[in-house]
Amino acid sequence: MRILIKNAFIITQNKKRENISKGFIIVKNNKFEDIGSEDYRKEDTKKFDKIIDARNLVVLPGLINSHVHLGESIFEDFFTEKHDLESYLKITDELSKKTDLIEKGRKIIAEYSLLNLIKNGTTTICGGRTFNFADRLGIRNVSGYMLMNSFKLKNFLIDIENNFKREYKKIEKSKFSYPALFVHSLNTIDQSLLKNVKRILKRYPKIRLILHVAETKKQEQEIKNKFRRSSIAFVYRNKLLNKNTILVHGNWINDSDLKIIEKNGASIVHCLSSNLNVADKTLDLKKMIKNKISLCLATDGLVTSGTFSVLDEAGKCFIYHNQKLKLHDGSIPFQKILDLITIKAAKVLGLDNVVGSIEKGKKADLIFIKKEADSENIIDEIIKRKKRIFGVIIDGKIKVWNNCTLMIDEKKVEKMFRTLKKRIKESI
Repeated sequence: MRILIKNAFIITQNKKRENISKGFIIVKNNKFEDIGSEDYRKEDTKKFDKIIDARNLVVLPGLINSHVHLGESIFEDFFTEKHDLESYLKITDELSKKTDLIEKGRKIIAEYSLLNLIKNGTTTICGGRTFNFADRLGIRNVSGYMLMNSFKLKNFLIDIENNFKREYKKIEKSKFSYPALFVHSLNTIDQSLLKNVKRILKRYPKIRLILHVAETKKQEQEIKNKFRRSSIAFVYRNKLLNKNTILVHGNWINDSDLKIIEKNGASIVHCLSSNLNVADKTLDLKKMIKNKISLCLATDGLVTSGTFSVLDEAGKCFIYHNQKLKLHDGSIPFQKILDLITIKAAKVLGLDNVVGSIEKGKKADLIFIKKEADSENIIDEIIKRKKRIFGVIIDGKIKVWNNCTLMIDEKKVEKMFRTLKKRIKESI
């Protein structure tokens, strides 16, 4: 299968951050074969199975949502008032105890969430227990084996190492999935669990370790009371802090901890909307950039963030960190914000040789957005305003076009999701 995309405004996100005002992209099977300007090369149209005229469209690498909870979507109707994080976790755990429909309906919930993520331009995600469902819809994913002290995930705490080994072997065979270990949250960890984590990482040294850390002041204080040191100092002392460590939230990380993170090459995932909605603080993005911390942005779950769109999250991030905080020493540029949901996010997940930019040899993950006729700065326009995604290609296959889903029966998925919600409400 060979596809030609022509007449496109291309934001490559390559090392030079090159933009091509009128260019072409050639996709062969599932990879980028060539990228260039329209004047650089004229191809014989007979050589292609499909030709896409992208006139008046902006083409970008597929967006990366580096921290998302697929299962959270089902709880949306159960939160009519604002809740803090502790209340949210308690309520969702209690709901899971009252009915087994939530766990039994995981496939329906996951497909609904993935469908909406893809429609909003996400082509790669990182989350817990994602690979079975993500593979079916053909979306790239880093799938974390979940370790959490909760009712709904209690079975994952049994025979951890053998269960992880079995899941790892399944993911190894996947075309779209990459294995990871996900600890949610650090304040729930004990010495026994810590030993399991260390043994798994020793056996599989290349996998990502994803940790919820310092999301709230209460969580951070619990760590200090329990281990007599900060979250970061605890992780570092246990030799778990390195380039494969992904720290989610980190709102209460202090300046000395930032130096430890930077020195050891760990990354932080910033979930602004979720932090503002359920946490008691959010991190200073400008400080993170200044300290050269490896960063990316994510939506977190639907209930805590209120959105499936990491592009909308990027726009909100730009407004919050520049305008609301009234920075006087220079704003965070649009380009840096875009980096945090494309190439920088790919690097955090260890996939920067696979996705994150439009370059020869990388996987053909793309999104298409309608170009404003009078737009002078395309990147500014995309980040600043809420833009609908016109088209999505993942692994060389068209998933969304002209805002229509081509990969799955959207109406059927939505109907099944609504029915499940109704049944859950009736059962509790």
